[in-house]
Amino acid sequence: MALTGRIPRDFGNLTFLVSLDLGSNNLYGNLPQEMAHLRRLKFLDLSFNTFSGTVPSWFGFLYQLQVLNLGNNSFTGSIPSSFSNISKLEILNLKFNSIEGQIPKVIGSIINLRELNLRDNNLIGSIPLSLSNASRLETLAISFNSLRGNIPEGIGNLHNMKVLSIQANQLTGSIPFTIFNISRIEVIAFTGNLSGYFPNGLCNGLPKLEGIFLSYNKLHGRMPTSLSNCSQLQILSLSYNDLTGEIPKEISNLLELEELDLSTNSFSGSLDMEIFNISGLRGVSLANNNLSGSLPPNIGSILPNIERLYLTFTNLIGTIPHSISKCSKLTILELSYNKLTGLIPNSLGYLTHLQMLNMRENNLTSDSSLSFLTFLTNCRNLSFLDISFNPLFGMLPASTGNLSTSLINFYANNCKIKGRIPNEVGNLSSLLDLDLSEITWSD
Repeated sequence: MALTGRIPRDFGNLTFLVSLDLGSNNLYGNLPQEMAHLRRLKFLDLSFNTFSGTVPSWFGFLYQLQVLNLGNNSFTGSIPSSFSNISKLEILNLKFNSIEGQIPKVIGSIINLRELNLRDNNLIGSIPLSLSNASRLETLAISFNSLRGNIPEGIGNLHNMKVLSIQANQLTGSIPFTIFNISRIEVIAFTGNLSGYFPNGLCNGLPKLEGIFLSYNKLHGRMPTSLSNCSQLQILSLSYNDLTGEIPKEISNLLELEELDLSTNSFSGSLDMEIFNISGLRGVSLANNNLSGSLPPNIGSILPNIERLYLTFTNLIGTIPHSISKCSKLTILELSYNKLTGLIPNSLGYLTHLQMLNMRENNLTSDSSLSFLTFLTNCRNLSFLDISFNPLFGMLPASTGNLSTSLINFYANNCKIKGRIPNEVGNLSSLLDLDLSEITWSD
């Protein structure tokens, strides 16, 4: 309701109040001490405001509270240990604040707790072992803090867990294999600084797993074929690790997969795009690996719903197939730093949703009029175009000035382009960065 100001002290007189929702307003200041009189309160949502000050310890007197949501505010100080007095508490959400200190050990004694969300704060210390006693816990989100130490093995005893998110902290050690025994788990998110082997039996007993986020770790070993048993998997993110070996062909069994990120590892072998013949795939990144191979001629039918395709530094050879025009939902096509040859296909102009096109440092060619640029004028959302370091040997057509008015970056350096810069280039009103360097121009 776009309410502004502070919560009035008189709220403390509403002693029969059971539910109070003031979320998504412009309220600010400290919470008044008088709110401690709201002893019948079961539901309290103050999220998405700019409340400040420490999280009040008097919350511990609101014994009937089942839901407490203070997320997206400016609370400071530490988490009061008095929360452990609220035995009926099921949801505690303190995300996106500036809360400091350690996670109190007594939080594990809140026996009815189902959701604990402390992400994006300034918490330090270790993950308390007592959390393994919160047997009804379904969501544990403590990402984006400064927690240290290991992930406790006891977390694997929380058999009701559905979402386990412990990303972007300063944790060390390996992933506790006990976590892969939680048959109800739907999301495993450990992006950060963990190490050790990639778990071999992953997905052998996780029928409901939808998301695996293990990027930016130091995991090594091979990608297990058992991944294909996660029949509900939608997101698989393993980038920035030390994974080796071939990408298992069994990937194609993940029929629900929408996002696949295997970039910046040491995968090797021949790249067989046929294994990604999954109709729902929207994002694929295989960049920065030791793969080899070519783009299949029927790529349009293999990836009909692809929106983002990252294949930079994958040793690709061969041509860009014309059928790529059937990938009509593409917004990002990243093919830079490969060994692609042949003409840049005019059919790229049929990718009308394209926002980023990068073909830098290949061996691609074009006709003398660089006609592919004329066809790219159909891509009205194009904001980034890099064709540099390709032997194009042509002249910039006047139609270059008809490229998207959203174009911000245009790189065509070291392409052996000749002739003059067309006046029409001045129509590119959003252009911030134009590089045509190392080219000799005539009048």
